[in-house]
Amino acid sequence: MDIKSRLTENYSQETEEKINILIADSESLVRKNLSIILEKENKYNIFIAKDGIEVIEILKENNIDLILINCILPKVNGYDIVSLIRKAEEKEIAKLKSDTNQSFCESNTKQNLMRYTYIISFIEDSSILNKMIELVISSGADDFITKPFSLDILMGKIKSAERIITLQRIIRRTYKKIQELSTMDMLCNIYNRKSIITRLKKSLCLAGREHKAVAVFMLDIDHFKKINDTYGHQFGDIVLRDTAHIIKTKCCRTYDELGRYGGEEFLLIIPLYSDIKKEINIREGVGERIKQAKAISQRILDIVSAQIHKYKEDNSEKDVSITVSIGITIADFTRPASETSNNQSDTPNHCIDNNEIEKLTEEIIGQADKALYAAKDSGRNTYVFFGELKNTQQD
Repeated sequence: MDIKSRLTENYSQETEEKINILIADSESLVRKNLSIILEKENKYNIFIAKDGIEVIEILKENNIDLILINCILPKVNGYDIVSLIRKAEEKEIAKLKSDTNQSFCESNTKQNLMRYTYIISFIEDSSILNKMIELVISSGADDFITKPFSLDILMGKIKSAERIITLQRIIRRTYKKIQELSTMDMLCNIYNRKSIITRLKKSLCLAGREHKAVAVFMLDIDHFKKINDTYGHQFGDIVLRDTAHIIKTKCCRTYDELGRYGGEEFLLIIPLYSDIKKEINIREGVGERIKQAKAISQRILDIVSAQIHKYKEDNSEKDVSITVSIGITIADFTRPASETSNNQSDTPNHCIDNNEIEKLTEEIIGQADKALYAAKDSGRNTYVFFGELKNTQQD
């Protein structure tokens, strides 16, 4: 599927997906009649509120696309609610323009565009109609209709809002597709080099903040050039794709991170503090952490070497197996047990600043890479832990 197809697929889903509409009016007859009429369309999810407090509660719990709201509501009036919604949207915009000086563990991944809520206000007919209209528009409403209103006119305004909501959904879906294309390796369906390095920085910063440890693995397919030369680059691509898939599905937990670092090299990030015994989290558990990282590496070696890749040529089929070599390092930010007692763990944690995290990331990747080369020199299909290399101190 080409890029154009990726960006335009499922257009019909956007128009078929139901729109969430909130009807907020103090008159029960208005709420009832409008909900009955709109529900007949079979493409709206209807929410009802009789006062401002109910509106706020519904907005907290649901993603509302369109609000039909009376300017005058009990408890909290419609003007204030509209203003609150727009202020919340302004905060979301500010997040999307977040300061680049934020630390990696504080910054948010900008995965989605902000959600915009379309608002149509009901205005009670009065002698100060123009003033009411001015107040409605200035508070942030997109449109208005005066009471008593024509149902046909209201439905026309709703249809207009629906077109805008549908376009916004298409933009959000397109943005997501573009982000996917920019962050993923399309062959292996895992993170690309830039993205996996970014995730390593975040993992290191988070581990430093929480005094945890992170294992980093550099993996390389053994004799990959020979595979390409013997069976062709297309089969080499299949080997890369299948190897990434098996590591991701059989060797990684949902919160582990795997990316293609380059060529036939993969970078794997595994936190060492989720499903392991408690003492692994303190400095005295360093031996357990190393043991755990080695066990993970051995599991990867066993699973990858057991995988059979089918090479087909001229009505014949050949079984091809591969192996990988692995370099391991651990970024260890744990503290001695004495520091975790006496409520020390409750003291505020501070993020590693961005300059430090850049330097630390380069250092960690360098360590894993050196360990990988040592594993290659040791005969391949094995792993080497950086901390056990000779002359590590000079490196």
